[in-house]
Amino acid sequence: MFNHSITTTYNDDSGVVQTVLNKFTGTTEVGYDGTINAGTTDFEIDIGWKISTNQSLMMWSDQALTVKTNSSTTPGQTISLAANVMLEWGVGLGETNPITVDVTKLFVTNAGTTNAKLKMRALVT
Repeated sequence: MFNHSITTTYNDDSGVVQTVLNKFTGTTEVGYDGTINAGTTDFEIDIGWKISTNQSLMMWSDQALTVKTNSSTTPGQTISLAANVMLEWGVGLGETNPITVDVTKLFVTNAGTTNAKLKMRALVT
C-alpha cells in the first residue's frame, strides 16, 4: 500500500498553518524523479497508469516544461508545466483530473537553457 497526502500551507510573520486537504491510499505508485536536459525535445518516460483507478497526481519542475501523454505527435493531453508551480489533483477535492486518458508514456520538452528537475507521482488502486 502507498499513501499520499495533498496539503495546503499558509505562512506569515506569526507562523505557519498547514492543513491536510486529503489522504489517498493506493496499491501502486507510478513516479519519476530525474533531470530533463536543456534544449531536449520529447524526452520519453516509460511510465503509465489507468485514469479509472487514479487516486492522486503530482507533477513539479524547477523549470518550465511541456509534458505530452502517450504520443509526441498526437498526444492525449499536453500540459504546460510552469517552473516551481506544482500540478496536483486528488479524488474528492472538487477539481477535474488534468489527465483524462489512460497514460502509456510521457514525452517531456525542456525548451529552456537550464536543465530541469522533474518530479512526478501518480497513485492508483
